[in-house]
Amino acid sequence: MKIRPVNVFILIIIIVIIIFLTSWLVGYYQPLYEKPQDINNTPLRLVFVGDVMLSRNVGDIISRKGPEFPFEYVHDILQKGDITMGNLESPISSLNTNVCEKSDKTLCFKGSPDSLSGLTYAGFDILTLANNHALDYKTEVMNDTQSRLSAAGIKYTGVQQSGEDYFQKAMILQDPRMNVAFLGFNDIGTFKNSSSFPRPWNASEETVMQSVKEAHKQADIVVVNFHFGEEYNFTHSPRQEKLAHLAADAGADIIIGHHPHVLQDVEFYNGSIIDYSLGNFVFDQKGKSSREGAILTVEIDPKTKQIQKYSLEKVFITNEFQPRPGLIGMSILYYEKLVSWSFSKLYTITAKNTGFTLWVN
Repeated sequence: MKIRPVNVFILIIIIVIIIFLTSWLVGYYQPLYEKPQDINNTPLRLVFVGDVMLSRNVGDIISRKGPEFPFEYVHDILQKGDITMGNLESPISSLNTNVCEKSDKTLCFKGSPDSLSGLTYAGFDILTLANNHALDYKTEVMNDTQSRLSAAGIKYTGVQQSGEDYFQKAMILQDPRMNVAFLGFNDIGTFKNSSSFPRPWNASEETVMQSVKEAHKQADIVVVNFHFGEEYNFTHSPRQEKLAHLAADAGADIIIGHHPHVLQDVEFYNGSIIDYSLGNFVFDQKGKSSREGAILTVEIDPKTKQIQKYSLEKVFITNEFQPRPGLIGMSILYYEKLVSWSFSKLYTITAKNTGFTLWVN
């Protein structure tokens, strides 16, 4: 079929318009942007994101464009939280650069110490280190990561420091309105047979239950992070549900999941909110689904110490690994796909160009 250049241009414009119109139909909740001024009588705002990986291709672009670059379009949202939390999927250190024992070295993650300033710029107050990449470069690097986070003023949770620890002591952050306890557990590639410490806390049912009960005695709100589930599965597994319900029954108010690298469902159970997977936040994986994540905002009533409301907003990761929120992020994602498709077609068309007539398959 012969198509004139102007018709090809019109077709591309029509596709762009359709993408923009349909993107309006995507359901997501707008975040609770405005932080009230009277702090003692206003809700406590907790903000959560999924996997933050500052190694590999993300690390390369940080070295070129700076540590703040990945968070350029989301730091305003994250800083609206009274407490903002994420899963640090890559240790941060300059030590032990050659100790990765995996056959595929690209699956060993370790971010540069320079990336710490990006985390503070983004507004993170606390990170969970309980995940399957925490020991990619052994305990020395995990120790160094903890030290560097502390020096940067960022709290962390999910680390078992000694074999004599039989339950996890929560990281408790104090606010004039209430105390919030944070726990983190890993259920992927567990380290229960390792004799080395520190290491991520394994998500055994007994440990989870005992840790949550102890945290509930010390804080008004208990937040539990689980690194669990099956990668690229859009529905949560029976194992995820069992652990999440166990935590809720033991006294957890908010349960946050990560590891599947895609978004999963939100459930309300026994007065608790469970987000089984917030997906990727800063990551270099390919594929549309793994380039979608979410920001979960939960507001706690200062008087009742109960969840008052929540919001969930999608983010879309660009080709340069920057999460961008809502409609703009989705539009950029589709724009990148459209440009990639257009250039591939243009190459084919140009190769068959005869005079002013363009041939397409």
